[in-house]
Amino acid sequence: MSDVFYTPPAADLQPPSNGHPEFFTVAPRKLIVMMLLTHGLYVAYWFYQNWKNYRNRSGREIWPLARTLFALFYTPSLFCKIDRASKVKSATGMPYWGISSVLYVLLPFIPFLIGFAYGMYRALSGSDTAPIEFWLDFFMGTAVIVFQSLIVLRVQRFINLVNEDPNGMANARYTVGNFIWILIGLLVWFSISVGTHLAFQA
Repeated sequence: MSDVFYTPPAADLQPPSNGHPEFFTVAPRKLIVMMLLTHGLYVAYWFYQNWKNYRNRSGREIWPLARTLFALFYTPSLFCKIDRASKVKSATGMPYWGISSVLYVLLPFIPFLIGFAYGMYRALSGSDTAPIEFWLDFFMGTAVIVFQSLIVLRVQRFINLVNEDPNGMANARYTVGNFIWILIGLLVWFSISVGTHLAFQA
């Protein structure tokens, strides 16, 4: 079976031979701030760091960049590995990791489905509600970012427990790179907001 969804358990049960943390540590408050202010762009860095740490810890020859670019395909695999690592710390592991991964993957498609249904309604009814459609896209896109951020935040709490740093104090401070991410994200938020406003005024 493809490694996209499952990896043989033996690969995760190998004793670590170095001092690398198993996954990416970050303080929950910092994570949610970075996720929201960067318009969700920070999640790419989050995926990359998790896969890089997993590679360094396990010694497996994987490409973190490739697994980041195709994150939607590899999300179940990553969540599964976090669950297995969590079970070493507690019997429950990370409950409902499968549901969380499916929700994370499917959430971005919901606005497209709603937009398609709304477009069909406009075409059949002959109504001209394009400005409303822009606002609908804006709020639906924002909702997706918020809900995905909450899923990532839940997963991060288990990661921090696995890394024996529950509060993520090893990565709680903001760096210059973090502020650059935030600046880029705020520009994206601003551009989308202005575009939506102009569309509504048209």
